[in-house]
Amino acid sequence: MKKSILILASVISILGLAGYVILKEFYPDCYPAWYWLNPLFFLLSTGVLFFVVIGKNGLSIRKHLISKMIKLLGGVLILVLYLITVKVNAISMVITMALFYIVYTVFETKILLDANKKKTNDEKNDEK
Repeated sequence: MKKSILILASVISILGLAGYVILKEFYPDCYPAWYWLNPLFFLLSTGVLFFVVIGKNGLSIRKHLISKMIKLLGGVLILVLYLITVKVNAISMVITMALFYIVYTVFETKILLDANKKKTNDEKNDEK
């Protein structure tokens, strides 16, 4: 499980760096001023996933759904604050946040499905 969380954090970090290079080098006019919040937000979400959702008691569907809701509301809050305060390159910020959200959600779901599958297999082995 820890390895999967590290892989998720690495993917977000690499994606953040790649997005930074692509936007700065090839599309500097489209670079959002708060771009750095995208990878930071999702790296913090990884920490929440590991320490709160999975935690000591293992995987909980309720905690997982709450963390997804917090992640969605946090992302929307960042976008609304950006649109209210900065207003420059708003479309770029929305697109990069959406891409981060999709990639993060795919990897997060895979990690949690694997954890749930392992937990189910462990419970079946304990019953035998």
